[in-house]
Amino acid sequence: MRIALFAVSLIVVGTSVLSAQETVRLIEVFRPDYQYRVSCRVDIAGTLTVPASKNAASQTLKISGASSIKYHERVLSLAQGKAAKTVRLVQKMDFSRKVGEQDQENKLRPDVSLLVIQRLDNVEVPFSPQGPLLLGEIELVRTDVFTPALAGLLPRAPVKTGDEWPADLDAIKELTDLEKVAKGALTCRFEGIDRVNAQLARVGFRGVINGVGEDGPAQHELEGFFNFDLKSNHISYVSLQGVHRPLSAAGLPQGEIKGTFVLTREPAEIAELSDAALARWNLNANDDNTQLLFDTPEARFVYPRHWRVDEANGRQIHLVEKQGSDLLMTLDPIAKQPSAVTFQKEVLSKLTEQKAVLDRVHQLRLLHTNPFHIEHFGVDARFGTQPAVFDYFVVRQNGGGATLSGRYVPAQADARRGEVERMARSLVLNVK
Repeated sequence: MRIALFAVSLIVVGTSVLSAQETVRLIEVFRPDYQYRVSCRVDIAGTLTVPASKNAASQTLKISGASSIKYHERVLSLAQGKAAKTVRLVQKMDFSRKVGEQDQENKLRPDVSLLVIQRLDNVEVPFSPQGPLLLGEIELVRTDVFTPALAGLLPRAPVKTGDEWPADLDAIKELTDLEKVAKGALTCRFEGIDRVNAQLARVGFRGVINGVGEDGPAQHELEGFFNFDLKSNHISYVSLQGVHRPLSAAGLPQGEIKGTFVLTREPAEIAELSDAALARWNLNANDDNTQLLFDTPEARFVYPRHWRVDEANGRQIHLVEKQGSDLLMTLDPIAKQPSAVTFQKEVLSKLTEQKAVLDRVHQLRLLHTNPFHIEHFGVDARFGTQPAVFDYFVVRQNGGGATLSGRYVPAQADARRGEVERMARSLVLNVK
């Protein structure tokens, strides 16, 4: 199960007594407008070994956690016959974890409970048409199980009790959260029809898989089962128990985390996901609805997803862009905020000290005054033969001030400047 936030993927257990020799066909068809309700629970416990470094000895940390998720989902579109885009109304998405003595909690905010999920290369890429998401909220969705991918556990031909088949690669990656599978397989076995409820067929699965995930190499040991509803033709219940072992570069275990995962599903349509209810929202990704939200007691702003917050320590926030540009925000109480003229003099003096050749100094200009002041200037410079584009913004609000210092890859300067200006305009400060 995809639980990278917990650093574990999970397995399944059950107690139903099944029997039957009849041949059955187990197929769930995901079509546009197909709706269903999902509820799942994850619990984990174990240890994680932090390797020694030159500044610290190796240490073993206890880890425990739980998550609870409930939502309705509607399939919007397919790609190559598989669900590629869904819209989801979340009732609950909570996460808690303890690593050593550090407690961590995360949950989806109610005001962004409507999510659009795009499936790209076995990864869920969410956005909310209701507003920007926090990075932690995106991680919550990304590590949740994308239930359409569980169809990869189903056989491609009719089966009878005792028949076995391999799960497909999509399902394995979904259950383990591995980006690359190096070895191993997940074997499914048809265990028959439930004696008590003939509407249910049961399939067991187990396997050991090694591969590489976001946190490096790992081994996943999985065992569980799922029920398939023969009347409505859908996977209705999954129970999984698993062991996740992070591996060193030498392939040795760096701890062991055990977990359980239980999921229930049923077809269900709700008015909130009807065409009429969704008509007010833009369900197609664009530069506005895919913005990320940064939110701390000192500062709040939005930024594009190809930027990443590299470090934030309260008064300074450092962002890097995937093509090489970077941005430093420095926050000050309004009484200590330098004027734009003073800031420009400091910048030019520092660049000169660094032996930069100043090819062009862009004039200081006032971008706007309402609801607060933003001033801007830029510098085109060279360090030897290496060109560099610098960009600066000074923001003054009643709740504090901020200076934004950007350095851009020259070929990307115009695009990056527009993005940073948008960050500056979205800033809400509370610096004391």
